[in-house]
Amino acid sequence: MHPRLLGVLAVVGGTAWLAKVAFIWANHGANRYGGVAGVLMMIGLTAIAGAAMTRAWYLPSSTRTLWRVLSAAAALLAVVAAINLGSVLVGSLLAWVVIGETWFAGEVGLVLVAVLALVVGAQWIKRGSQSSPQPR
Repeated sequence: MHPRLLGVLAVVGGTAWLAKVAFIWANHGANRYGGVAGVLMMIGLTAIAGAAMTRAWYLPSSTRTLWRVLSAAAALLAVVAAINLGSVLVGSLLAWVVIGETWFAGEVGLVLVAVLALVVGAQWIKRGSQSSPQPR
């Protein structure tokens, strides 16, 4: 898998999640889960998790399938953990204390992961094929 393609996928996912938060903001915190917000959530989740898992699949130097599967599973768990920890730690401890209990506190984890996906995806696009070995 070409790293630039994975970079584009990560950027698309990050952009979808930031668009989701902007959509919710435009609706004053309403409709966080359904309609357009739900579609943007699924696009972002699929793209970011897919990019992370595919990238992790090619990281082990071993060509053994077991190591590749474990690497991809760890990447998926890292994405889910980053979303949840970002929302719980940053959202609960900072956003609720500073700005009060609002809809944004629950979206902080998504925003953090979206920004990370944009940064990492841009790096993957910039580096191209230099940053990842191709499967044998």
